[in-house]
Amino acid sequence: MSQKLELSQEQLDKINFQFSLEQNRKLKTYWNRRNKRHRAGGKKVLGASYMSLRPVRAPNRNKTYDSSFWSVVVTKKNGQRRLHADFDHNVWPSVTIDYIHNMAFIDTTATKRGFGCIAVTGDTTQSLVAGMTSLTAEITTPTGLARVEAGTKNHTAASNTSLVEHTFTLNGSVTDIARSALFNVNTAPVSGTIGPAAAFSNGATGAMVSGETVKVSITINTS
Repeated sequence: MSQKLELSQEQLDKINFQFSLEQNRKLKTYWNRRNKRHRAGGKKVLGASYMSLRPVRAPNRNKTYDSSFWSVVVTKKNGQRRLHADFDHNVWPSVTIDYIHNMAFIDTTATKRGFGCIAVTGDTTQSLVAGMTSLTAEITTPTGLARVEAGTKNHTAASNTSLVEHTFTLNGSVTDIARSALFNVNTAPVSGTIGPAAAFSNGATGAMVSGETVKVSITINTS
């Protein structure tokens, strides 16, 4: 008689992580060997596309923490999709933490709202550190990339995870999109309190044109 094998979520995460590592290793080996053959034969060496692949670590559910993880998918006009951030960790500015503590435990008024607005920028010079209070060179034009109330905001009762997500559709051109942040108001720029912020670990988007889209997804864990 067969027996059902039951695994904990931590065991499943470990298996998935090890599988991703093995797949990444095999792909890296393939590209290294292929490019070695091409060099020997005087052929063009292709870029090692495996560098865009990496194992995705699931949160450790046995540890207590407050964090959020970002994913960014760009869809070009030709239908090509590019992953520019893959479950990337980010910075929680000090003003974000202060705001959350005051809103959740200290204030006795009901005038504050959460970090449900998403902003983007093409700037790469700003240091994403705890002391930041704004997003440098936040994009306001084209208006399709301006700060916006996220179209999707979900939380399942009795869970420790929420999702804030929005798909921006360009109505003009832009040279680059490299970073994003959450805010508690949807007017921009330099207004409201900044929330978590992240740089796109897989690189900036590069030039984009009207009709293309950028989907920004933020998963927030609170325990």
